[in-house]
Amino acid sequence: PVHDSSAIAWLLAPQYFRTVQGALRVVTEGVARGQTLLVTNADDYPDNGWQSQPLQCACVGADAEKLLDLFARTLKR
Repeated sequence: PVHDSSAIAWLLAPQYFRTVQGALRVVTEGVARGQTLLVTNADDYPDNGWQSQPLQCACVGADAEKLLDLFARTLKR
């Protein structure tokens, strides 16, 4: 896993990542405990609490080839 280095890469090259805005929640009970839920359009749901959640920016994709190149160039310095 490269989660920590990916967070730094996002600060250096955000254009390599695809993000969306939406309401986020983390499941705290049951078999899905720990999973993150993202709703990009809370208007599609009945009034169930999603509308009161602030919008967050979530990464949903990345250009792996460009990120690996960035990591390699950084390590060579």
